[in-house]
Amino acid sequence: MGNPHDVAAHETVDLGNRRVGTLYKPADGVPVSPVAVVTNYVALMQGMELAKRGYLTLAMPDRQNAVANPDELFRDISDAVSYMKRYPGVEKAVGLSWSGGCTTLSAYQAIAEHGVAVFKTDGMLIPCSDIGELTPADGVIFLDSNWGNGAMTLFSLDPAVPETGGLPLDPELDMYNPANGFDPNGSRYGDDFIRKFQKAQAGRMNRLIDRALERVAAIDAGKGHYIDDEPLVIPGGAQFAPYNKLFPHDVRLLSHTKEAYALLHADGTETREVIHTARLPRGGRNASGYYKQTARVTSVKDFLKTCAIRAAAEFSYSQDAVTGLEWDTCYTCTTGNVKRVSCPALVMGMTGNYEFLAAEEIYRRLASADKTIAFVEGANHDFTPNKAAEKTQGQFGDTVKTVFDYVDRWLRGRG
Repeated sequence: MGNPHDVAAHETVDLGNRRVGTLYKPADGVPVSPVAVVTNYVALMQGMELAKRGYLTLAMPDRQNAVANPDELFRDISDAVSYMKRYPGVEKAVGLSWSGGCTTLSAYQAIAEHGVAVFKTDGMLIPCSDIGELTPADGVIFLDSNWGNGAMTLFSLDPAVPETGGLPLDPELDMYNPANGFDPNGSRYGDDFIRKFQKAQAGRMNRLIDRALERVAAIDAGKGHYIDDEPLVIPGGAQFAPYNKLFPHDVRLLSHTKEAYALLHADGTETREVIHTARLPRGGRNASGYYKQTARVTSVKDFLKTCAIRAAAEFSYSQDAVTGLEWDTCYTCTTGNVKRVSCPALVMGMTGNYEFLAAEEIYRRLASADKTIAFVEGANHDFTPNKAAEKTQGQFGDTVKTVFDYVDRWLRGRG
């Protein structure tokens, strides 16, 4: 599909309704694949790398962070997929996303295949809007997806903070307290603390959900503080890597897969083995007392759509699994959505990052008969090599090239 060093061109395209996308095009002389790609989240690298390999790649307007309501993003993807399917020479359009964007893409494809009714069941915390028919992609690619935005919010909740504000912290639930096992050079939390911390996280999430549902009911009854929605501030609830997650600090947690899968190495070889993380532990301090750093500022309806998931009493995460999440209570979790996705699918995890293990559960739950999973040794969440880990684990090579060469091979097999 051409020389990966060829420079791709790009142009702005009108998707209608005052929205524009960026179309990355292979350079002159590079054969153009009949399979096009649509990306929906932080897509510069994806667009450039795929265009170098011969794929027309349409990057969506990046509204993921600006628009909290995912329902408003589904039409963007549908219009982009439809645009590429009409494009001269294109026979198929495949959706590709990364990280939290996989939440939106997986929900989109489920709706496109089965209709919005799949996310209007009684068990949903809040149903999807009546968004009409969507154009299904001919395949989906999930690159280092997180567990889902609802799940990641749960993992991020700091149970040491009071519900009304970030202070004072409860020292018995403070994961940065050395008495609980914290070490800036690598924490080792005791089993009792881990279980207590996770139970408190689940309890806090469920209380937040109950509070939000009460306020939505009040709004619907004409008794809300506003007509349409109400603000919600969650102290210590920001979904950022440094804060309030046990597993970036204690790398024994979520550290390896249950089963053996393809592991892609720097020298171009591929082995099949149980996949272990290459990440190093984080240090840091508890920042939950800082409003601008760690408070989640949202609304009750947006919280229920984008940040919430019910957690059962047995909620926990161990070395190789997350258990006790009620995936079908929301449609902002890739892990839950994919049981409704049956098109060809590629799932890839980056072992230099703590989110890599979600790939196994996503792959396991996918309804697709044609599904593939692979992991890239030592790649960070942004596909670049984990340089800190290379100091003790050896060179991981050009992991960006490893990722997109594999995507290229998978796409060629679906042309």
